[in-house]
Amino acid sequence: CKLTAASLEWGKKGAKQYMQSALPTSAKSNHSFDVVLCSDLIYAGDTSTTESLVDTIDEITAPQKGGCSKVCEVVSCHEIRFQKSTLQEEIFVNKLNDIGFRKIESVQGNNMPVENVDASLKILLFRRSNCVEQNS
Repeated sequence: CKLTAASLEWGKKGAKQYMQSALPTSAKSNHSFDVVLCSDLIYAGDTSTTESLVDTIDEITAPQKGGCSKVCEVVSCHEIRFQKSTLQEEIFVNKLNDIGFRKIESVQGNNMPVENVDASLKILLFRRSNCVEQNS
């Protein structure tokens, strides 16, 4: 397994460029990501930032032609700092729902099975089946 790093500009255009240029040649034709980890990406920003994040997730997890073998998951962990953070979280959840992701689990800090976790911490788990129907 080889690890690489590359910049990724949020939005469909930036994600398409990333998928075309940052991936190894052998993976470009039929690759998308199975898991997306979002660490502190939901915050009291403007709605366009949250929408760009979801557009990026949609692009890099795009369902692949030829079958139903993939399930994609998004794990998001963030701290609720302001009331606007809650609004952006709601927008994030709704936009992910619009592109086929379903919220599987939501855990607040004070309900996590570990000690001394701040109550403002929140973890969300989403799942989407990346099945694509083939035209006969």
